[in-house]
Amino acid sequence: AAALVLSLVLATAITRSITVPLHRAVVRAAEVAAGDLSRDSLETRGDEIGALMHAMHDMSQKLAQVVGTVRGGADAIALATSEIASGNQDLANRTEEQASSLQRASSELVQLTEAVRQYVDQTRQASDHVQHATEVAARGGRTVSEVVHTMDSISASANSQRVRNNDLRPLADAIRALGEMS
Repeated sequence: AAALVLSLVLATAITRSITVPLHRAVVRAAEVAAGDLSRDSLETRGDEIGALMHAMHDMSQKLAQVVGTVRGGADAIALATSEIASGNQDLANRTEEQASSLQRASSELVQLTEAVRQYVDQTRQASDHVQHATEVAARGGRTVSEVVHTMDSISASANSQRVRNNDLRPLADAIRALGEMS
């Protein structure tokens, strides 16, 4: 009976020496699966369970490094994305300013074009006035020439004949015509 009790105690001790560390390994694996990489699970046992726990510890450490590297990369990407967004906003602001400048220049060009059109119209009108004045001056020159010719005729007639009252009529007509023109 003592052998049976001893066998039972030994069987329980051996079972516990296997199941308790295996249970710890299962718990640690569940923690790693849940994302907890902070706990140290290093075992000092020299058997297969110790090797399993040591391998899980190494896996946890390597996984923590990978997560750290990924997190650093994500942070760098977030920073670059923020800088790109800021650069895009600056570009959008500058583009808007350029568009506004271009719109002002376009408006000023329209105003300048209108001013040039008005200048051309005024120049055309001035040219028409100059042409009309030239025509009037030419007609006036012809009339003066006719008056001078008439005066010369009267002078020649007066020198060759006696001047009578009726002979002054062409002179009076010429002077009257000259007065009507002005």
